[in-house]
Amino acid sequence: MEARSSDHVVARAKTRSEDVEGILRLSYSPIFECVQVWVEDNRVPYWHAVDVESIKVMKKGRLPREPAHWKDGPEGRPAWSVVHDLEEARKAGLLRPIGEQQGGTLQDIINRLDSLVEPLTAAGWSIEQRDRDSSWEYGDSASCDLLRQDKSIEVELYDDGRVIGWVFEEYPDDWDFEPRPVAFEADNESDVLKEYKRLDWIP
Repeated sequence: MEARSSDHVVARAKTRSEDVEGILRLSYSPIFECVQVWVEDNRVPYWHAVDVESIKVMKKGRLPREPAHWKDGPEGRPAWSVVHDLEEARKAGLLRPIGEQQGGTLQDIINRLDSLVEPLTAAGWSIEQRDRDSSWEYGDSASCDLLRQDKSIEVELYDDGRVIGWVFEEYPDDWDFEPRPVAFEADNESDVLKEYKRLDWIP
């Protein structure tokens, strides 16, 4: 059964080969010049980028309307647009091939992150929140927010082994947004302990 936008489908997420179920969303991105293929999981809610070859249609849906703000691109640039038919996008060469995943499964990345934050929890940091992210630009990652006394930090591990440490700060109400300060960037996990010690995050 050919898949179309708004169909109820099951597919394998590009983020670490997980199966997801939900509504198929197809949209042409003028930035990437390709059709992005997503499954909208209303239980989370979350939109998963999926492997187009793994899509299985469970129930046909109604074709969606194009959002009003997609009709005119800003400053003369092409607008985003809804794509209705997956096979038409394939024939037009608009489907982006799946890149090779790095770092194993998502659980592998989470397990490695757990090992990275163990020295922090041993030094009195408490885990406040865990998260994961999938980015077209930066790759998949898992992150952990930690708190000790009045200081809050985040450690984020990317699928290629890069590790970034962030510091959260208190800002006034009239603060103009700027990216939060990066405490360190390590090209591999073996350098992380050195950075923890340099920053006095661990003894």
